[in-house]
Amino acid sequence: MTDHRRCIVLGGSGTIGMQVGLEAARRGMQVIATSRSGNNGYWRFDALLQSVFDSIPDVNESDLIFVLCAETNPNSVHENAEAIKKLNVEATVSICRALHRRRSKIVFLSTEFVFDGASGGYRENDPPSPTTIYGQFKVEAERQILAENSDVLIVRTGAVISPRAGENCLVEKTWETLRGNHPRIAKDNLLTLTPLEDVAASIFTLQEMDARGLWHIVNNPPIWRTELADWIIEASRYGADMQYETCRLNDIPYPEARPPKSWLDGRAASNRFGLRFGNLKEAVGAKIRLLEEPDARIENSVT
Repeated sequence: MTDHRRCIVLGGSGTIGMQVGLEAARRGMQVIATSRSGNNGYWRFDALLQSVFDSIPDVNESDLIFVLCAETNPNSVHENAEAIKKLNVEATVSICRALHRRRSKIVFLSTEFVFDGASGGYRENDPPSPTTIYGQFKVEAERQILAENSDVLIVRTGAVISPRAGENCLVEKTWETLRGNHPRIAKDNLLTLTPLEDVAASIFTLQEMDARGLWHIVNNPPIWRTELADWIIEASRYGADMQYETCRLNDIPYPEARPPKSWLDGRAASNRFGLRFGNLKEAVGAKIRLLEEPDARIENSVT
């Protein structure tokens, strides 16, 4: 087991990147986190314009490096495919290649969107079958990175519950939908949903046990999106006013069809590395309380 004392998070201002940095610090590591702008304490790194060594010249074999600088919104990827391919595939592969020459340990994050969602329960050795451009780009990056570096750790995960408000979090998005006008929830969407703290902690567990190759880190069993909506309604102070109609996932006007049952089977990693995940319904309830705390404070001040 390699004792990495420094954790470098390329794309550290994103939802997962921020949690990775917090987990690394909790484990006593020095953390360097980058963002494209370099504001708010982040080191500046623009993957399309810079070499990683322009930003962090002394990268070496003792560093653990997370490559997270990518566009993760499937709609944005679809609408700007040519430009985003330069970031999500070409720049990402180039970064991993350069870091491999320095013999740094690399962790690359991928997604359940690499599968078509026709059946679900996908395992690590199932052939990818992406139906979205975002998924296609992730598959391209995975294949090229693995072909050049057998020591890399590639982690696929699904939707996450962020412990902070205002981030890329399915629970928060669904809560916002339910508070809107005439909400519709997909009845055929079966997915994996994992608290972000569990994702980050599990990745470090794999790294500490010298894991390499491709692994799925997700909370199983999967959850239907309507089941998630019902949990949110049960936990919300506004639940009595939340009603929704059901529809099929691709009745919602996405720019391209979404995979309805792309959920990942995470048993291989959980069994091999002893991963543990918290109670999912409790995590959903905690997120709803976080989102509604400001409203509670406002109401109390008025009364």
